[in-house]
Amino acid sequence: MANKSNPRGLVPHGRVLRVRPYTAGDTIYARAAVTLSSDGFVDAATSGKLLGVALNYATVGQTVFVYDDPQQLFEIEGDTAVAAADIGLNCTLNAGTDSTTYKISGQTADIDGTMADTAALSFQILGIVPQSDNTINAANNDIVVRINAHQLQAVGQTGI
Repeated sequence: MANKSNPRGLVPHGRVLRVRPYTAGDTIYARAAVTLSSDGFVDAATSGKLLGVALNYATVGQTVFVYDDPQQLFEIEGDTAVAAADIGLNCTLNAGTDSTTYKISGQTADIDGTMADTAALSFQILGIVPQSDNTINAANNDIVVRINAHQLQAVGQTGI
């Protein structure tokens, strides 16, 4: 059975470890990866060192709550098939198309473009989301990731 294509950004996997308030420096959609800029504001991002993932939609100057614990795990849809052999590798994100109706991020994991063992890549793939409608090694499967290049911890790890 084919996996459903339903980009929805990053969703916490397991228990939520921490959420903190920040101020948005630009428009940020819920479930979008974010970075803490040098001006002290939080901006949407798809690569580089990340602060975490936005819990809510916010525009410039508004409060955005961020899952910012470096150990927080997330679920995200891959832009192409993720196989068992890909677990442990690192990747970045595709910006996707944000939902202006529901104010939710359209980010997906950039599997076909950036997946490698490079430590500087933003996310590490930890597994496939265990659910009956999520076929491994098939397009659009949902994966479990962690932020590899996190602003609140040392440099990321090289993929396996």
